[in-house]
Amino acid sequence: MAKKEPQYLDKANWPKTLIENNFQGQVEITPWSEHGVKIPEQYQVKVHGELNPTRNFISFEEAKSIKPLEYILDHSYGQLRGISATGKGTRMYQLISFLKTQFKWTFFQAEVPAYREKKEDGTVPVYTVKNFGIFFPELKLLIPGRIVKSNKSRLLSFTGADMITSGWSHDTLFDLNLKFATQYNWLYEGYTGLDNGKLNPKWLEESTAGDIHNYFYRMYHHPDKEEMLARFKSRSYTVAKGDAAYSQNENHSTISYNAILKEIEDLNVNCDIKLHESTEPMEEFIFSYMGFIGLSSAYAEMYEEWAETHNYKRDYQDAQQNYDNFWYDWQFQLQYESKKD
Repeated sequence: MAKKEPQYLDKANWPKTLIENNFQGQVEITPWSEHGVKIPEQYQVKVHGELNPTRNFISFEEAKSIKPLEYILDHSYGQLRGISATGKGTRMYQLISFLKTQFKWTFFQAEVPAYREKKEDGTVPVYTVKNFGIFFPELKLLIPGRIVKSNKSRLLSFTGADMITSGWSHDTLFDLNLKFATQYNWLYEGYTGLDNGKLNPKWLEESTAGDIHNYFYRMYHHPDKEEMLARFKSRSYTVAKGDAAYSQNENHSTISYNAILKEIEDLNVNCDIKLHESTEPMEEFIFSYMGFIGLSSAYAEMYEEWAETHNYKRDYQDAQQNYDNFWYDWQFQLQYESKKD
């Protein structure tokens, strides 16, 4: 049987981000199997050729030589808590995408201890991870995570600490918290097991001899189960079964919030902490966090203008917007990760 010749997409039908970033290669048509979520055909493709970096991207080596802005907080611990579909990843990537338009950024290379592979003699293997997350050297801001495609909805999204806990274990996250929150403005989101007391100020302060001091927490909870199911359906196409997820709703929000409030009564720390419903506008987190690390209110004004045309919320009924927002970043990430140094 003769080999089927590849079919290429006419440039007029390319994803607009390829044209905006001056791509010079070819785009092969690679149709996906049938699915309830209709991904635009222009994104059912394989890119042949090198993608150009997006605005303000620099190499990790270049980032090492850049000094942070004078008014930026030196280091801190930040976390978004909440069960599935409370909007943690959406809020995080909305912040990341805006900051990419204002500051230099790169993929952060990290040495990661894999506690799940701990040997009988007690040694823990350490792996060099080429893309551990997004780093803004001018802000000393490190956000672990990467863009992933859902097996359920085929939509694209950003996943943070769940990448660490599912890949290397919660002990890995505990270890990295102590390492990075004492060096950078360390900010992450996640769900599974992230209501653990080792992620609260008391344990973190005791484990670092009080070296972190600055904390930022946002807890998000669904007002009721119906809201959770509706949001889960919107982003994942399928509806959560049973009460497993909703049963954790308060543990990751209200209970965590009250526990931390109680802890900081006896600690000499700066802690910006708030509890919100999942429907809280993204701006509360974004404006608050930018101010927390030292950015002026002028960036909030710039964000408002930028956000008029940028919204990273997932909805399976609008796969076009999802791929328009994420696809180029996702492809650039995959290409970066696959390159040999």
